[in-house]
Amino acid sequence: MKKKLLFILFIFYSLCYSQNYTVFSIPFQIYNVENVLPNIADDHCSSSINLMFPFVFYGETYNNIVISNNGYIDFNQNNANEFSPWQINTTIPSTSFPIKNSVLGCYHDLYNNNNTIFYAIIGYAPYRKFVVSYIDNFHFLNLCDTPKSSFQIVLHESFNIIDVQLINKQSCNEWNNGSAICGLINIDGGQAITPPNRNTGNWTAFEEGWRFTPKSNNESIYRFVKCDTDLNGFEIFNLQVVQQFFNNENPSNVIFYENISDAQNGINQINDLNYMNNSNPQILYIENESVISTISLEILNCNLDFDLDTVQTTDEDLNGDSNLYNDDSDNDGIPNFLDDDDDNDNALTINEDYNNNSNPLDDDINNNGVADYLDITISLNFHDEIESLSIFPIPFQNILNINLGDFVTFINVSVYDSNGKLVFHQNILNPESQIQIQLDFLSTGIYSVILENEKVTRKAKIIKK
Repeated sequence: MKKKLLFILFIFYSLCYSQNYTVFSIPFQIYNVENVLPNIADDHCSSSINLMFPFVFYGETYNNIVISNNGYIDFNQNNANEFSPWQINTTIPSTSFPIKNSVLGCYHDLYNNNNTIFYAIIGYAPYRKFVVSYIDNFHFLNLCDTPKSSFQIVLHESFNIIDVQLINKQSCNEWNNGSAICGLINIDGGQAITPPNRNTGNWTAFEEGWRFTPKSNNESIYRFVKCDTDLNGFEIFNLQVVQQFFNNENPSNVIFYENISDAQNGINQINDLNYMNNSNPQILYIENESVISTISLEILNCNLDFDLDTVQTTDEDLNGDSNLYNDDSDNDGIPNFLDDDDDNDNALTINEDYNNNSNPLDDDINNNGVADYLDITISLNFHDEIESLSIFPIPFQNILNINLGDFVTFINVSVYDSNGKLVFHQNILNPESQIQIQLDFLSTGIYSVILENEKVTRKAKIIKK
């Protein structure tokens, strides 16, 4: 029977994505960024800045960006050192929108005159992050010189994921109708995406995070990622792990080849399933029931903490099959060794170290044998049918924000310490859709908050830092 070939384009540092994104809330997290962007003229973009890695945005690959002092980054190099539009009149998508092919971290009319924009590359290749940080940027001078905005834009190497962390975005009604926007827009303005309630409008935000994830338009290659135990660039891969993935019932039917021609012709198959790579990455091809697929064998220095979550990379191989890439506890498409929220409970793994010994692996509050950073039942937030009901930030310092959504007839708010002692209680009649609770008097630690009215009761854990 004639073999079918799955044409899979392999690009190690960036996969080929379609021109569609999803956006969802992620834990609030701030990265330390110290490189100051030299002052640029008001309403202008910076010179071209090298990302140090290729990045795919709406299907096109870029190696450089420019940074606008009005709160966005632009992939169009022709805009380097050029004028940056400040007036916002329409929502996106819109072909008439003044900014295109850009990440709108928090696009509004800003006035940077005191070296308050920073950028840096953090982490380790091939999973670095390019971070642009706007800290206490004034709004338009004279009319709005008191409100400030702070936020970060994060580009993820290899995954082409984009994060926006809105640290504290204030508002000014007196200029440009207070308009601001957070989102992505493609090269002609016809495609765009924003988080809920973050399209063009007069809004404020405090300590909220958003992730924009591209949708793949190709079958992904199978990636086998191992630790380079002696750091010599070579490791033995147990190819039976790949066989089990592609054909669990008849794994021996999965045949390996070193080049595509051999796979198509069924010759020179690899017989030793304990295979040592000869490059990094090493590309192999398999034939399984007349279908040919691509395999990438990769090795990493596992002394590095790629997701900066304090869990050692060697400990993130939860299934113990030596492939770090197929461990994804929350099924969010990000392997655990690259995911700083392994159970997707909107709490960073580093913050689920409840006993404060710098090791999240030994925290198991409910004694069910599952570490809390992997246990969705140990949640620091609400997970139920009322999606709008949420608490942020986690951890918090002094003020706890509670987004009630439609849960607004009346509300009783109770906070208990780890010993079950009531430390705060308040009854609120006809509350706004979002309320703030001042808890600066609490000591650092873990607390439970209970919200209740005549119909429902909701409970969540919170952390005071």
